Amino acid sequence: MTDGIRSNATETIADAPALPPWLLIHQLVTGYQLSQALYVAAKLDLHAMFAAGPKSSDEVAALVGAHPRTLYRLMRALASAGIFTEDEGGRFGSTALSSELWRVKLLFVGEESYRTWGDLYTSVLTGEPAFARVFGIPFFEYLNQNPETATVWDEWNARTADERLPAAVADYDFARFGTLVDVGGGQGTFVSSLLRANPTLRGILFDLPDVVKAAPPVLKAAGVKGRCRIVGGDFLQELPSGGDVYVLSRVLLNWDDAQATRILGNCRRAMGPHGTLIVVDAIMPPPGHPARRVRAFNDVNLMMMFGSANRTEAEWRSLFLAAGFGFAVLTPNPTDLAVMEGIPTSA
Repeated sequence: MTDGIRSNATETIADAPALPPWLLIHQLVTGYQLSQALYVAAKLDLHAMFAAGPKSSDEVAALVGAHPRTLYRLMRALASAGIFTEDEGGRFGSTALSSELWRVKLLFVGEESYRTWGDLYTSVLTGEPAFARVFGIPFFEYLNQNPETATVWDEWNARTADERLPAAVADYDFARFGTLVDVGGGQGTFVSSLLRANPTLRGILFDLPDVVKAAPPVLKAAGVKGRCRIVGGDFLQELPSGGDVYVLSRVLLNWDDAQATRILGNCRRAMGPHGTLIVVDAIMPPPGHPARRVRAFNDVNLMMMFGSANRTEAEWRSLFLAAGFGFAVLTPNPTDLAVMEGIPTSA
């Protein structure tokens, strides 16, 4: 699951001494109220209502089909948190925070993720992920049966790929390779950026058939469709062979260690003895690191949703070695996404 690193999101409880303890505890315990208010704002697409300027809550209610008084109370609460502005005349407007609301993420977090976290207690007792208990089936099966949620999930991942991945690999030399295989590459946003940046590189986009069927327009819009072959399949089974470099960008965080090792092993078999593996993913920082809080809570979320984890560097190394790869972290002091390289070891 995605999570950006922002300085104002990495403070610990000890970093907020100005608040009296009762108020600090109140804010912490009622945090779900703000998250659900943000979810409803995203569901109603309230930020879009202010594109032409401030409006009253009655005007917004008429546009979105909401109960005027109740919508006013919601918007007043969100304005008190800095999400919207509110003037003395009762008109609301957007702020930098509302303009940065990640709508597709809020839609997912406010629905499936919110319901899953309601069963955290059982997961702590059993060590088992909650999603399958709450919804009756594992996460990816749920996506197959719920196309509306799958669309939100795909949009979320595509936006993350567009905003974060190119910067993460900007210093890596992909031009030395002939063919790159983007494993679990979704609709092709990331591989498109890599092919645009490396005109001699050719690509293979690999993901589930229902996912990659949306890729042709993405590749065409990027001007790289002629250099990228689309292959549908299951990376838990088999991968296209013959690539020089296999890239897994924010894929393994959604899979437990056994499945992640299996995916890496499939990469190892597909590439042969002289290929290269690149994994772009988060590394759990050590205690005291400013990103520790964000990563630690996201780790619990991954456990709840998938039974997976935000892995430490040592845990990543173990996965690579188990699948037949050496291991190196190429990103100095990573705070968001790290670039990890694997070279096949001798049999």
